[in-house]
Amino acid sequence: MWIDRKYFELIVAERERLVEKVTHLEANGMSLATQVVTAQTQKAKDDITIDWMRHQVNALSKQNALLIAKAAGIHVPVPEIVPTRPGTMTVPDFSSMPSFEDVGDDEANRLGIDLTVDGLIEYTK
Repeated sequence: MWIDRKYFELIVAERERLVEKVTHLEANGMSLATQVVTAQTQKAKDDITIDWMRHQVNALSKQNALLIAKAAGIHVPVPEIVPTRPGTMTVPDFSSMPSFEDVGDDEANRLGIDLTVDGLIEYTK
């Protein structure tokens, strides 16, 4: 089967364009892999630096507390910065804090909370 020379050249040009595109994408993939390794290396270095800084801040806090205790006789509690691990951060439990939501009329009557004619809160219990 024969095809026109013009269509053959279009097919060859498209193939060359696709080969160049694949080569370019493979090079970018290699570049991304190199960037990932570089980022992981930098993160390890940053973790070491942050750990060193945490130790320094803790040591200076303890030293300042000792100096205040010696100079003024005041013993100050020393907070300590501790490292956190990924996945160990927890959401604070707000259940012990007072709620500011409306409890509703039935619950308010049960608790002895009523409204006066002026709209002020009146505690009956």
